Amino acid sequence: MAPTHEYAGKIWGIRDGGRYSGHALHSKLPATRAILFVHGFGGGALRTWGRLKQYAMTSEELAATDCFFFGYPSVRHQIAVVVEKLNDFVDSIAAPYTARSGASYERLVLVGHSLGGVVVRSLVHVRLDHDNPLDHVDRLVRDADVRLFASAHGGALPSGVLGVAMAARGLSEFANIVRGGSPTMRQLERGSGFLSDLERDTIAMDSPSSAATTVWARNDRVVEQKVWRPKDPRIRSIADESHRSICKPGSKTSLPMLVVGASSNDHVLDAIERSR
Repeated sequence: MAPTHEYAGKIWGIRDGGRYSGHALHSKLPATRAILFVHGFGGGALRTWGRLKQYAMTSEELAATDCFFFGYPSVRHQIAVVVEKLNDFVDSIAAPYTARSGASYERLVLVGHSLGGVVVRSLVHVRLDHDNPLDHVDRLVRDADVRLFASAHGGALPSGVLGVAMAARGLSEFANIVRGGSPTMRQLERGSGFLSDLERDTIAMDSPSSAATTVWARNDRVVEQKVWRPKDPRIRSIADESHRSICKPGSKTSLPMLVVGASSNDHVLDAIERSR
């Protein structure tokens, strides 16, 4: 199959107490939609998603869609700091006339895995807290489709703390997490003030992006599977996938590609039901 996209490589990056980066996969057609991927704890901008970039290179579902991958220091920085940088990245890629075709994106899809789900939901809250109805990017975020894999917005399970620590890169980071030294892990404790406040504020928002469609691994022992009622659809879980594999397309399933490429969240739910 002929390539539908071109990998542009790293298009954005800063060093601010840690490494932040943005990577782009551009459609060969004029793009009207942008998909932004945000990895989880100990993950990487591209590594978390496995072969998704390779699949997307020839994906008809992602035709006329540009894909962006955000990388950040998930162990060292509090979520608010990460969201601030993500907000800057969103402004840089989604402002009017910034699509490679010279046009403006009509739709935005926000995709997060694990901690990335919390980061995405925090971005929506921060952005809409100062919503300008005339601002193009604010409108995109307000109307965005939010699609998450094994999101940590319900908090990390006690057995999951060691799991996410093992995912961290480097012995020093591993030791820091085990000692409770990671500010991110403290914020992800079940019932933490941070998660409780984010849930309350998200439920109070009146925007399409305040509701998230989440795909869960049935035997996930890292995060609690929780929906924020009445915003989120009911829990849908997939067998034979783990916390780390649920977002990676491969030989077992093409579900991640169907989830991110679906034209609406209703189609996402249909894809999940068919895969069960």
